[in-house]
Amino acid sequence: MRLQQWGSKVDTLGVKLDPTYKGQPLEIDREASISKQLDQVETYLKGQSKRLDRLEVAVSRLEKQIAEQTNSSMVEPEVDTEESRAAVPAQAIAESKVLEQLMARRADPQQVSCAESLVGFARVANQLSDDAEQEGIAISSNKTLRMEEQGDQVAVTLVSRSDLALNNNQGNTLFAGNRTDGQWAIAEDHLNFEEKAAIAKLPQSKQEYATKASAQALIATFQERLSERFNGEAEPVFTWTDQGKAKYEFEVVTLPNGTQLLQGFDLNHRDEQVFDAMLVPGQSPDILHCSIPIREMESAINEQIPEQTDEKHLNRRSGKASTKQNREELQV
Repeated sequence: MRLQQWGSKVDTLGVKLDPTYKGQPLEIDREASISKQLDQVETYLKGQSKRLDRLEVAVSRLEKQIAEQTNSSMVEPEVDTEESRAAVPAQAIAESKVLEQLMARRADPQQVSCAESLVGFARVANQLSDDAEQEGIAISSNKTLRMEEQGDQVAVTLVSRSDLALNNNQGNTLFAGNRTDGQWAIAEDHLNFEEKAAIAKLPQSKQEYATKASAQALIATFQERLSERFNGEAEPVFTWTDQGKAKYEFEVVTLPNGTQLLQGFDLNHRDEQVFDAMLVPGQSPDILHCSIPIREMESAINEQIPEQTDEKHLNRRSGKASTKQNREELQV
């Protein structure tokens, strides 16, 4: 139903109740910005929705009363049940809500998911860093996230730190949205599908953040100390030992496009997969799965292992790890 038709329906119902009824016109300031005009339409629709609900109920009851008075000898007394009261306005409510959602610029599911993921990640980052709120949160080499939160209102803005990142009139804002009373309104969205997919994987808890950060640092440690396993100069399989006993086995799988998969398996639990990461040249490691305890990864990261280019095993000597606090920074 078009906006004009919907408004006409409200007026028709109003006239049924009161011949002198005058409809509420839609007043839009044509000189205002598009955003403000949409806000005016949203306010109008909300008011009309409430009015339509009341009019539907009132007209329904009035028609039943007239019919009862006219045919009192032919019909049973009216039973005013909840179902009868809700039957007529149900469709009108549904129509009004659809229009309201469209005109209020409700975000699509992918945008909502992206915005919620940014909010969750921002909260985690703010908990881990005192400077995050002031300086913004780096979610990649050229993207910074800022979040403002007050009561039930949340605003997120993702900006590019490169002036050349966007060649349009929107400046360097990549994504911006506001959530009020649980509903998102997206002001700007210049992210592509791949960028939104990466944002959807951002950690939403301190535990998840710490696990992914440590896993990325572990990969960097492997690449530095066992570079030959990653560049094809040696067998792409190596074993992580604990006190001389094999514990985890890792394998590097190189795909034709240069992407590498690093997979780890627990040798003491029927080769259960405990590590799965995708390594794309020029990008940060994408941690798909990691169930290796953080303390074990930090121990291997901090431990100084002698250079052994022909050694297949990565040794982890319990009790030898550095006691220095290790807070890795997640790269996304």
